[in-house]
Amino acid sequence: MLGIAVLAFIVPPVSADLFPASGPVVSGKTARLRFGSAAAPKNAPLAVKRAIWAANQLRSKPYRYGGGHKSFDDRGYDCSGTISYALGAAGLISSPMSSTEFRSYGERGAGK
Repeated sequence: MLGIAVLAFIVPPVSADLFPASGPVVSGKTARLRFGSAAAPKNAPLAVKRAIWAANQLRSKPYRYGGGHKSFDDRGYDCSGTISYALGAAGLISSPMSSTEFRSYGERGAGK
């Protein structure tokens, strides 16, 4: 059992290779478009930066109904597939979600 736990720390999950570990940043508190890509605020939490950098990767992918639902790695993405990809990169979900599943994601309330 200890061997499996150690292996989990040594071998990163397959999806980790899909998501960027770095990308463009800008000063201030607001993300900005620079040269056709979104640049994350320099002082934003790493999860926010990773979500922005991941979304940049999908700019050239086509819209595809149901795309990004079975796997984070797909040839095209729909709306919920794109959001799943960004949230997956941020470490907030472990597998893609459909729009129906997103109805119960998070907590209700203003700004939640």
